[in-house]
Amino acid sequence: MDRFSNTEQNAIHNLDILPTFSSVQRLHHGIHNDLSDWVARGFRELVHSRPIDELTMQEVELIGLPAYFAITRAKHRLFEHRLLVSFWTPEVVTVAACKRPRTCEEIWQREWWSGFAKRALQPDSDTEFSLETALNALDAPELMVAMCVECKKESVLAVKQSGCLADYRAIIEEELSLIS
Repeated sequence: MDRFSNTEQNAIHNLDILPTFSSVQRLHHGIHNDLSDWVARGFRELVHSRPIDELTMQEVELIGLPAYFAITRAKHRLFEHRLLVSFWTPEVVTVAACKRPRTCEEIWQREWWSGFAKRALQPDSDTEFSLETALNALDAPELMVAMCVECKKESVLAVKQSGCLADYRAIIEEELSLIS
């Protein structure tokens, strides 16, 4: 924002904090005024918190076809990614000191389907990094109490290190790059 005068920067700031300044308006003004922060923020808000079928024709016309295309494509790719990650149950990581590896494996399999996948596939879980939120929920002390603490910790860590969460973020950045 160095290219703007103090007055312009103040106007941008005041407009940005208005509660009536919508994601659609932010994206539109960001694109047309070369405000990359607004483009990124408006795009992410629309991808994560606004069902695509709730956008009006007027709003689609305001953001333009390229932005609408990028938003719908991002939503579709994110949904497919959540399906892929949810239906692929990763191997349990059993530590050397585990006394019940079969029990840990059974609990991991059950909790992946009834815990992680259930949370990740909820239609209203289109919030940013919902996969990470679902995965972190597996770490809750009240879940998988019969599973070794170390096996649970290592299994969750292995999933985090697998890159599936980074892929989720990369999809957003890829689609955003189409309009910014």
